[in-house]
Amino acid sequence: MSDTGKKYLYYLVGIGFLVRLLIFLGFYTHITIFPDSSGYITLAERIMDFNLSGYSGKRSPGYPLLITLGFGNLYAVVFYQFLLGILTSILWYKSLLKLKFSEKFSFGISVFMSTLLNVIFFETAILVESLVLFLISLIIYRFIKFYDKPTNYKTEMVTGFLLGLLTLVKPFYAFLPFLFYALFILRDFKIKKIINKKLILLLFPLIAYFGWSYVNKLNTGYFVSTTFLGLNMAQNCVRFAEKGPDRYNWISEPYVKYREI
Repeated sequence: MSDTGKKYLYYLVGIGFLVRLLIFLGFYTHITIFPDSSGYITLAERIMDFNLSGYSGKRSPGYPLLITLGFGNLYAVVFYQFLLGILTSILWYKSLLKLKFSEKFSFGISVFMSTLLNVIFFETAILVESLVLFLISLIIYRFIKFYDKPTNYKTEMVTGFLLGLLTLVKPFYAFLPFLFYALFILRDFKIKKIINKKLILLLFPLIAYFGWSYVNKLNTGYFVSTTFLGLNMAQNCVRFAEKGPDRYNWISEPYVKYREI
């Protein structure tokens, strides 16, 4: 990176810090609590008490671990998320440089994206979005950095660990390790390349996904990454709500009415 590139990097960090400080101290001093937030806080409290016995499995432990790093202090969690937001902007900047964009363009795009109000707003919320954005940005940066370079097991293990952590934060992303593995295979495709050392990318995500599913099996009797609650079913039955039993018309008819609206 040139001296100009380093200067842009310092500017990026400075702007990111000042914008967050201005918004949090000048305009929005609250921590945003959503209905989903309570599930993460509850699991964080259980983790701090070293007691997962009988846990409902509503949430996976990735994000609650961040809350435990703040010892349950939500202002500390927001501070961590502000730091993650600034680090995320650095990753965007470096990723764009790796993709051969100019330093000026990379700086401008990174500043613009990292200071959008919705991005900063999620950093003040007790939700997974800021942590997920950071992890995905870090994984993509490493993917760009090492895609055309020979790597060793240590490099692959670090990336695999990050993919596993992402899976632990949000099990939905368990498909990503397979996607990245497929992209490596498809580059100069040969049958013998299907089985190679990059399989280690799948190790930690599989441990995270199935390990937490086993914990839920012990606590709830269901081998699932997160418990499928009645609310989930209500959200998923919207398209066939009218097929419910007649005794539940008081539920299905409003569904159908507002679906059509």
